[in-house]
Amino acid sequence: MIPVELITMAGGAAMGGLFKFMDASQKNKAEQQKLLIERNKADQENADADRKSSTASADAAAKRVGNDPFA
Repeated sequence: MIPVELITMAGGAAMGGLFKFMDASQKNKAEQQKLLIERNKADQENADADRKSSTASADAAAKRVGNDPFA
């Protein structure tokens, strides 16, 4: 017959290993979320810069045309 202490030790070791893998998985998910947030922030900054550039270009073109209705 297997002693209860041996079963308890094996169960504890198995649970420790399981929790270690779960912890690593959570850390990986947190890092992935961090990277996604940084990427979205960079994309938003690029879109804002493009929008400002487009507005400046349109304003410059409007100034060049002047008030000539045939331009």
